[in-house]
Amino acid sequence: MTFSYVNLLHGITYREYLSERVGSWKGISTVYNERNAPLRLIEVEQSFWWDGDVLRGATQFWSDTGAIQSQSQFIRYENGSLTNEVVFSSGNKRFFKGHIEKGFLVWTWEDPGMRVRIASRVVGDASEREMQEECQELIFSDAQSQLRHIVTRLSFKTSTDTPMPKKIPDITELKSKE
Repeated sequence: MTFSYVNLLHGITYREYLSERVGSWKGISTVYNERNAPLRLIEVEQSFWWDGDVLRGATQFWSDTGAIQSQSQFIRYENGSLTNEVVFSSGNKRFFKGHIEKGFLVWTWEDPGMRVRIASRVVGDASEREMQEECQELIFSDAQSQLRHIVTRLSFKTSTDTPMPKKIPDITELKSKE
């Protein structure tokens, strides 16, 4: 079954829902704890494109702590299931199950002793070359649970853009504005 034949609420398909992410984007993610205090800033560059019925993605992250990560995504709808295979720069893979819930794209992953639930949605009109994504990440382990709220503000990246600097503002600058 292809994306184009699977209807969601309001008559749109998974393919239509996911297509708002297609393109090359750059921006900053702000990570907040459960009390809405900023924890860190992450610089993001990402690209999403259709490869047949698979939505492919490539993302790079630069944290204010100096950490650099990248990942690839392969989002598929097959046999009635939405899945996301994420391949990290370390070579590790994680398979998420997905669904749409109240306008949010929800991904879940489970392993013995740990469960992760990530709910995200695009806010605003991505066709205006600006996009904001809101995300809630809930991580349960045998020892604790953690809730984080992430707001990512992205701009459409063009071929004439200069590469993003690899140094982003220090989180203490953001915290001092509280």
